[in-house]
Amino acid sequence: MVIESAAITSINIPSELTQITESDSCLSGSSLASYASCTIHFGLQRGSSGNENIVVNYNTGSLSQMVTWYNGGVPTALLQMSANPSFLNFDLGVGQSTTVTVTNIGGYDLESINVPAPVSDSGNASAIIESSTCTGNLAVGDSCTYIAFINSSAVESASINLGIEGYYNESIYSRVLTVSYMVEKEPSRFFYSTSQNGSDSFVFMYKIDESTGQLIQNGAAIDTGNAIAGGIAVDPSGSYAYVTNVAGSGRGKVVKFSINESGVLTLSENITTADSPRALKIDPTGKFLYLTHTNSISAYNIESDGSLTLNSTYTPVSSSLVDMVIDPSGRFAYLTNNSAGTSSNILAYKIESDGALSSISSTPDIPDMYLYGIAIDPSGRFVYVADYSVSNLVESVVSSYRIESNGTLALIGAVPCPGGPLGVAVDPAGKFVYVSTDTAIETYKIQMDGTLAAYSYNLSGALAWVILTDSLGKNVYAASLYNSSLLMFQITNGNLTLEQTISVSAPNGIAIH
Repeated sequence: MVIESAAITSINIPSELTQITESDSCLSGSSLASYASCTIHFGLQRGSSGNENIVVNYNTGSLSQMVTWYNGGVPTALLQMSANPSFLNFDLGVGQSTTVTVTNIGGYDLESINVPAPVSDSGNASAIIESSTCTGNLAVGDSCTYIAFINSSAVESASINLGIEGYYNESIYSRVLTVSYMVEKEPSRFFYSTSQNGSDSFVFMYKIDESTGQLIQNGAAIDTGNAIAGGIAVDPSGSYAYVTNVAGSGRGKVVKFSINESGVLTLSENITTADSPRALKIDPTGKFLYLTHTNSISAYNIESDGSLTLNSTYTPVSSSLVDMVIDPSGRFAYLTNNSAGTSSNILAYKIESDGALSSISSTPDIPDMYLYGIAIDPSGRFVYVADYSVSNLVESVVSSYRIESNGTLALIGAVPCPGGPLGVAVDPAGKFVYVSTDTAIETYKIQMDGTLAAYSYNLSGALAWVILTDSLGKNVYAASLYNSSLLMFQITNGNLTLEQTISVSAPNGIAIH
C-alpha cells in the first residue's frame, strides 16, 4: 500500500521465482492511487528454497519486501519473518512499535537463536528491542516473536533491517527483514501566552518565523475577562484554544477561543467550572479535555463545535494538584500532587474509551519534595518530573520513571538539579530533557534506559515556570513569570542559545501549535 499516488516503473523478483502476471495487479507501468494496494503472485522452481527481497520501484522511490519460499528437496534451515505492521507511519520523534514473527519452516531445528541489534538500511532510524521470545532453540514448525520500537530523528521515508540469528547442523544461519517507514511532522506555526496585568489577564498571539523560530506578534492581545489567567491549551486540530481563569471576579471559568487560519483567537464562550481551575490538557484525539482544580480533576467531552460537556469529576484525598500530562497514545494521565504536609507523589489514571478516568496505583510518597512540572517522552515510555526540595534534608532532582504496561510508574533514576526544577519539556526526538529552574535552563541527555545524564545549561532561562519545544525540536520556548518575559532558544545538539526575549507582564501559561 502507498500513502501517495505512485507510478510503478519496474519490479525486481528473485531468479528462482516467476511472476504470474495474468492474475497480478502490480505490474511495471501501472499506477497506484493514494492508499490503494496491489498484489504480486509468483511461482517457484521445483525443489528450490530461499529468501530474498522483492523490490518494487516507483516514480519517487522503491519498496522492498522479504519473501521466503520452500518447495521440498534437500532439508535446509529456513525461517519465515513477518512484521505487523509491516509499514510504519509516525510523527517525528514519536516512533512506533512493530511485532516481528519468526517461524521455522525448514528441515532443521535452529539452536541458540537471538535477535541482533537492528541496523538502519537508509535514513536516520534507530530501534530498541522491547521484548522477545526468540531465545534458545526454535524447532521446525515453531514460532517466536519480538517487539521492536523504531524511531527516527528526521522527517523521511526510509527503512531499517530487523534480523534473527542462530545455528543449525553446526552452521550459522541469519535472516534479515527490511521494514519501511515514513516520518511526518508539521512545523509549529503559532504561539500563545497568557499574561497577568493586575486584576486582568490577556492572551498574546504570535506567529512563529519558519526559518528562525522567533515570535512575531499576531494581532492585539485579548482580555480573558476580569480574572487572572493560568494554563492554556490548543486542540490537536488547531481550531480551538482554552484558557483557565484561576482567580479574580471572573475565576472558576474556562474561556474558549476559536482560531482562524491566521492563528488569531476570537473569544467565543465562557464555561463555568469548579473553583480555581489550574492546569488543563487535551488528549491526542482532541475528544477530551482534563482540568485540574486545587484538589479535584474534571473530565470534559469536547463537542464538534469545541464546546465542553462535563464528563465526570474526581477528588483525590488530601491533594494539591499542580501539573498534568497525557501519554502520546491517550491511554494514561499523570498528575503531580503535593499532599498536606511535606510529602508529594504522582497520581496515575487510565483514560477509558469514553474519556472517564480510572485510578491506577500512584507512586509512593516523596518526603521533603514539592513536585512541579511533569513531561513524557515522545515514545510514551518514560516520565520526567521536577522534584523541588523544600528542606535541607534532600537535594532537588529530576526523577525518571518507566511507564509499565498497565500504566503504573516505576522509578528508574534521579539526577541532581541544584537550581531547583520548575518546568519540564522533552524534545520531539526523545533525545533531551529541558528543565527550567530558579537559576537556569538545564539540559539532560536521555540514556538508552530512559534515565538522564547532565549535559549543559543556559543561565538566561532563570525562573521560567513553563517550558516547551516546537514540533520539530528546533527551538525551546519558556515563560518567565517573575521576570515578565518570554524566551526563545535555538537548539543545537541539545545545547540552548538565547535568540529572543519579549517583555510580557507575568506570563503564566504558553501553548504552541
